[in-house]
Amino acid sequence: MAIAIAGIVGLAVGRTVRQTTEVALRNDLTLKDDADDLRIAILEIRHDHRNLASNGFSTKSFTELRQSHADLLEEIRQVDAIPIADRSVPRADELRLLYEEYTALVGPALAAGGRSSAEFQTVDEAGLRILERLTALADQIDHYAEAEADIAIARIGTASENAELVQVLALGSLVLIGVALAYAATRVLAKFRRLYEAERLASGRLGLALGAKTDVIAMASHELRTPLTLVRGYAETGLAMEPDGPIREILEDIVAESAWMTRLVEDLLFLARSDAAGPPLATEPVPVATLLNAVAARTRVLVGQCGGSFATSLNASGMLTADPARIEQAILALIDNAAKFSPPGGVVRLSSTMRMQELVVEVADQGSGIPAEEQGRIFERFYRAAGANDERQSGAGLGLSIASTIVQAHGGRIEVHSRVGHGTRMRIYLPLAAGLPVHSAAVIAPPHGIGAELATA
Repeated sequence: MAIAIAGIVGLAVGRTVRQTTEVALRNDLTLKDDADDLRIAILEIRHDHRNLASNGFSTKSFTELRQSHADLLEEIRQVDAIPIADRSVPRADELRLLYEEYTALVGPALAAGGRSSAEFQTVDEAGLRILERLTALADQIDHYAEAEADIAIARIGTASENAELVQVLALGSLVLIGVALAYAATRVLAKFRRLYEAERLASGRLGLALGAKTDVIAMASHELRTPLTLVRGYAETGLAMEPDGPIREILEDIVAESAWMTRLVEDLLFLARSDAAGPPLATEPVPVATLLNAVAARTRVLVGQCGGSFATSLNASGMLTADPARIEQAILALIDNAAKFSPPGGVVRLSSTMRMQELVVEVADQGSGIPAEEQGRIFERFYRAAGANDERQSGAGLGLSIASTIVQAHGGRIEVHSRVGHGTRMRIYLPLAAGLPVHSAAVIAPPHGIGAELATA
């Protein structure tokens, strides 16, 4: 009877220790990650604030500012869902009040931004001071998360010691049999300590990795984006003075190179944020026709710059629940890829239709096609297939990966249909908003030069 009781007590204590370990580690990682994401969101707004102060107002800067504000509000909401026992640690309500103080200060200046940035200059420093206070609150939450992790580890150690004491007392009354069981229990506890220590070290390494990720994102925001924006702004200012000869060529090269590097930094930051907490999306009801017409208007210039021609066949309607800027980014990534791999004078075609409750957007080109063995890799990060019009046009290999990430975040998928020598067709499938009528499935016809047998794939 005593042996059975000792065994039951040992199992119960071991299970309690294991469950305590898992809960403590999970809470530590969740709180730490959310605190890091909050700091990143504040850094994004501070970058956009400085960008507006330095370079004035533009459609792009307003779009970026809107996205940054949406990201910060989402991170505050996530912090609000975390249980924080210490009343001295800032709460989500304090973050919201400070954020509202910032928007109340800069809001009128932003409203006047379409006419002049002078009003924004008058609130520039005051706005930055409020953002510094927001950063300080985020740092307090981050420090609290680290302290809670230390406390949890200490509690786990105490629970392990108590477990050992209970088993020793239970087994001490069993004489020789108890000695044997104590030996076995000691071996089990020693193994548990080794496993716990290994798990603690793994948790520490994971925490360091998360911290390193946050530091890299912050460094990219401060050390790359802002200087690139300033360099490009100075070069564009120089071009506005209408210089002649080599000076104009140098300034044009600076503008082009800084734009390319800015896109690369933005792509890397998007993927980093997607890995940390999913792609940053600002969803809303979006008319399909309006979205695709806007994409088509931008595409014609993009394809022309690559030496090709552009055709459309847009037959879809209805509504999406989506982030229109991100969906446009995904479609343009497919079009950019098609233009780069098309022969001079080749046709890039943008088509759309509806099948059941899905929007189908197809991008077709007349390029050399993708070998079957490469089709499974084209959505990998940094993968670049051979065959672009020139080395620089092949890019960093992030466009299709970002497109796939965006489409999947909207509950959709991308399909590839290609044969060597017969061009390539890529299709984006997105769910239409609930409640729309079901339409019949229309077949998207391929452009000239692409195998007709693929039209029903």
